[in-house]
Amino acid sequence: MNEQVVMIGVDFQSAPIEVREQFALFQPSAQASLEGLLGELRRCAGVEGILLLGTCNRTELYAAIGGGELPRKIKRIAETFVEVVSTCTMASHLTTGQASKYLRKRTGTEAVAHLFRVAAGVEYQILGDTHILRQVRESVAMARTAGVLGALLDRVAGGSLKAGRRVRREMAIGTGASSVGGAILRTVRKRVAGDHSARILLLGAGRASSDIADHFAKAGFGQLRVAARRAEEADGLAARTKGRATAWQDIAVDLRDVDCVVCATSAVLPEMTLSVLRGILEGRRHGRELLVIDVGVPRNCDPAISSLNGIRLISLDELQNECAATRGARQSQSPIINQILAEEIRGWLAKEGRRDWCHAEGVPAACTVLRRAG
Repeated sequence: MNEQVVMIGVDFQSAPIEVREQFALFQPSAQASLEGLLGELRRCAGVEGILLLGTCNRTELYAAIGGGELPRKIKRIAETFVEVVSTCTMASHLTTGQASKYLRKRTGTEAVAHLFRVAAGVEYQILGDTHILRQVRESVAMARTAGVLGALLDRVAGGSLKAGRRVRREMAIGTGASSVGGAILRTVRKRVAGDHSARILLLGAGRASSDIADHFAKAGFGQLRVAARRAEEADGLAARTKGRATAWQDIAVDLRDVDCVVCATSAVLPEMTLSVLRGILEGRRHGRELLVIDVGVPRNCDPAISSLNGIRLISLDELQNECAATRGARQSQSPIINQILAEEIRGWLAKEGRRDWCHAEGVPAACTVLRRAG
């Protein structure tokens, strides 16, 4: 059967954080529904394989579709995708019509090339994000376990991971401040005085928090406090990064004293609302500004807290602007990275015998990359 690869999803370029958080399928509250989601999408007419990729920057569905009537099938998959997202996440009132202006759709070589670029870390707010290869691998493993990946998407994902590893190996794109943790460290250093005396409160002890804590520890910056709902997780992360664990119920006390709080949990925090922080600000020493960095998806903090005097709130999207200088330096490598990716995509197409995809409707961007590199 002649299958076609299709990608449908939202990312940081098509949708702001307040929209992306509505597609946050990988938060704990939606985890139990993921297998059902994959199965429901797999049952759509003509669908031969499904791969779902979710990060703080994007939620993307890759589908292998067989047979004719591709536009009709893509439309039905997009509708099913939005329906299930609205069931599993905080987007309880999201409709296909509302989502359509944010959803991006790619087919054929363009869809394949996009996953190659994502795996290489060049389709990210922070160029060269060091975690994306692991995230792609985990998404592939989840689809395999659920029995929905299919042979074609398995090969596409394998090619993208190979391309991502090559880009990192040859370009060292994954070095330096190329993760959320590195970006946060740069931002805090710029905005908070005192390398050793700065008091940093980190909320959460998951993978994102671990990356953030590692960057502060390696830089020897500030006095780190870690709080998590599970005390043993906070204890472990604090011990490993030479920080200090603090009890979750004592967050309000810590907020009166710290210079910066980094929120990296998987849920909205009732401790970071307008009414709670208004009272905390009244008790802060010397009226010092509190820097609040929210990298949660969904957002951990009520965005209304930015209206409070004494609060400087930086969202995940704003963090991108804070790191413009680093991005500019890394983007100077783009022509060589595009050459590597074009070689990898060309090789994958040749192996698959899929060069005809370059003549399909909707793939000019990917083919332009291939022609320029050739």
